[in-house]
Amino acid sequence: MRDWSDLWLNEGFASYYVYHLLQEEHPRLTENEYYTRLGHLVRKQSSHDCPALVRPLLTEIEVEQSFHTTHLYTKGCVMVRMIRDLVSDFDFRSGVRRYLRKNAYRSVSRDELWASLPAYADHGAEHERLSEVMEGWLVNEGVPEVTIIRNYDNDMIRVTQRQSKNHRHRVFLHSNQNDESRRRVRRRTQDTQPFDDELFNDLPLEYVQRMKKKKHSTRVKKKQRPPTVRPSPDILIEARREELRKTRRVRDPSDVWSIPFSYMFGSLKSSEGQVVRQFWLKNRSLSFADVELAPSQPLLANPDWAYPYRVNYDMKNWKMIARLLHQSHLEIPTKSRMQLMIDAETFLSQSNLPHLYIYILGYLAHESDLGVALVGMDAIHRLVDAFQGSTINNSLRLYLSPVIAQIDKLMDESQADTELSALWLIEPTRLSKLYQLRCAANIASCDQDAQTKRWLEFPSSYLEDVHKQVTAVCHFLFTNNSEKETHMLESQLKSRGSQWSTAVQLAACTRSDRLVKLAAKQIVATKNAAIFASSLQSDFSLHYNPKFRSALWTQIGKMPLDEKRLLFSVNESDPQPASKILLHSVKSIDELRQVRSLVPDWGPRMSKHFEYIEQQLQWQDKVTRGVLTDFFSNDDTI
Repeated sequence: MRDWSDLWLNEGFASYYVYHLLQEEHPRLTENEYYTRLGHLVRKQSSHDCPALVRPLLTEIEVEQSFHTTHLYTKGCVMVRMIRDLVSDFDFRSGVRRYLRKNAYRSVSRDELWASLPAYADHGAEHERLSEVMEGWLVNEGVPEVTIIRNYDNDMIRVTQRQSKNHRHRVFLHSNQNDESRRRVRRRTQDTQPFDDELFNDLPLEYVQRMKKKKHSTRVKKKQRPPTVRPSPDILIEARREELRKTRRVRDPSDVWSIPFSYMFGSLKSSEGQVVRQFWLKNRSLSFADVELAPSQPLLANPDWAYPYRVNYDMKNWKMIARLLHQSHLEIPTKSRMQLMIDAETFLSQSNLPHLYIYILGYLAHESDLGVALVGMDAIHRLVDAFQGSTINNSLRLYLSPVIAQIDKLMDESQADTELSALWLIEPTRLSKLYQLRCAANIASCDQDAQTKRWLEFPSSYLEDVHKQVTAVCHFLFTNNSEKETHMLESQLKSRGSQWSTAVQLAACTRSDRLVKLAAKQIVATKNAAIFASSLQSDFSLHYNPKFRSALWTQIGKMPLDEKRLLFSVNESDPQPASKILLHSVKSIDELRQVRSLVPDWGPRMSKHFEYIEQQLQWQDKVTRGVLTDFFSNDDTI
């Protein structure tokens, strides 16, 4: 590479070819790992931390930080795969061989890559120059978010794009705005709110048809390149320096991409069959009519999760997709079901209609593909954890218990296939998440009675998977108040032996006033913020234990004021990660009030975190008393 900004040419291709080589020996494992990483990428790049793949790296620390698992290796791999899909596998292989042969022993930039690959990307009826298409994907921050709004009265469809930002879809962050503020927000985001059908009022069909007939502008003829120097290991130092001094044209970053957009509708089982449309989305928005798409048919964009952009729909289309998942989920491609799980979490889970997201997750009770089920399990774990302290938590776990039972069944079935069972290890926390979920849902495989009996017999050693046994014991302690188990746990806490850290986690599950106070006192005595946070964000339980939490915050409140200020980074302009994690462990309004009273003045930075958590918990309380209660009491349908 010629400079650090093109680091992806090394690392992206290396990551891609690792997947490519493993695909031949372990196709299911490799494919599922790729889509798991792709899910991480789109979520991470939709947050505030969303650097462009190609950007200036001017200092040593910037170069060092650029070697990021998601932002460099995964995104680079995804971009290389996108290039392959746009030019065909055969032309991609030929182009890469040509690229390596022509540029051996040279410093290169991406210009040399484009010169070796086919000039045009193949997608739909139009051909776009590959280098121009990919430049936006390389230099723009984040990933694109495509919003599709249908007018069900006149067959019009409007497709818009913008940079994906998770916070836009957290309704509690905007609930206090007045009407004028909301209008300003809509104007700033180019009217891409997903449920406003009035957007079509100014787009008559004749106008759309006239626009479609417009001819494309004449392409500028490419100037002939000077003859290239034959690759040689003996290239002079002066020639290398001359290459490094070459000026390069770099496109300015923006929030518009050239997106190879596609959508499908219909069914292979019907007489009309399944229809797929493909075209380029190059502008901020595009409107058109599709008379073949019936108002009763759901539209599915980006079939097979072909390209790394996110997709949001108007609410009616979301509902039709949700019903299709419940009625005939195999009509939707496997990879699209994965993308739906991830996009629905972003666009629906913290909206005014979170029950629609829960309803979508409910279809997983019939899902037989382990890869899709694991993506869904990750989402379910985050959802149950988020609603830990709400009054709707029991109803939520009851509704999702058939899904958890199905995932548990798939786990048992996967043990007969080595490659399939390896899917559980793509993410190291997935097994522990399943253990927590099946105990939280009180499924028989939690096996809490037998596991607790083993723990009582061998308290200083665990006979099998630690997470499995401790999670089961934790569930037993939360649901039972047996003196024998309480006495055993108390002795482990007092001994401060090798099992102390596990005993603290178990104490966080018990309802015994004496034990929770003892555990809280010992935890605070460590003066270790990581231990404070780990006891609140347990690796072994999804149960919400208000007794333990109240005891822990009360004990923290007894610390000297200076130590509390230091613990919560009150006076720091950039609060420590441990301080933010500790504060964001709060799960209920009552708990937040107790934490707020610990320090008289939280400072401007941490006060912002308080404001965010308070808005989130108030929203949870509102939807719990409203749409979620209605959903769980009305046969769990939409």
